[in-house]
Amino acid sequence: MLLALLDMARLLPSEAPDDQILGLVEEWIDRLAEERYDDAFRLVAARSHWTPELLRKVVESYGLAGPHPSGAVFKVTSPRTARKSSTSPASHNRWVQRWITPNSSNAIGIVEYDLPINGSWSDLTALFDLRLVGSQLALELDDVHVL
Repeated sequence: MLLALLDMARLLPSEAPDDQILGLVEEWIDRLAEERYDDAFRLVAARSHWTPELLRKVVESYGLAGPHPSGAVFKVTSPRTARKSSTSPASHNRWVQRWITPNSSNAIGIVEYDLPINGSWSDLTALFDLRLVGSQLALELDDVHVL
């Protein structure tokens, strides 16, 4: 099942620089900002429990399983126009960490990217595994939660 999901994801060269990997994450975020969750899922693989609808619900509730206690509904917005606000974290996490050898599930690293929500940088973070597929790389959505 995982191989089928990885086959659907956009693949990058195994030696892709961090900027190229982060660029794919930003393209994924752009799709979320346009509320094209199905299209976003065509760019990356995802752990079996993730669906476009579940991701939408997690974003709208700011990482919660149900509605946000304040009643607010949150939305991903463009990373190019996101600004720092009084509620933004001190720093914006956006990084790739690679390992020398793949782990038992063929992951060779992780990617962490804070999501821009309602126009501001947030601490709602998307986490991806960087997975080898033959001689190429795929991003696999692992989690979205508040860090």
